[in-house]
Amino acid sequence: MKLPLVFYMRLCVCGCLLFFLFAFVCNASLEGYSS
Repeated sequence: MKLPLVFYMRLCVCGCLLFFLFAFVCNASLEGYSS
């Protein structure tokens, strides 16, 4: 069973968005704690 390329592209984009969102939240919380 071979998944379509669009599925992998969509999965990669969602993963990247989740990673950036997680990094943004962590950065914001760290800045909040330090100040």
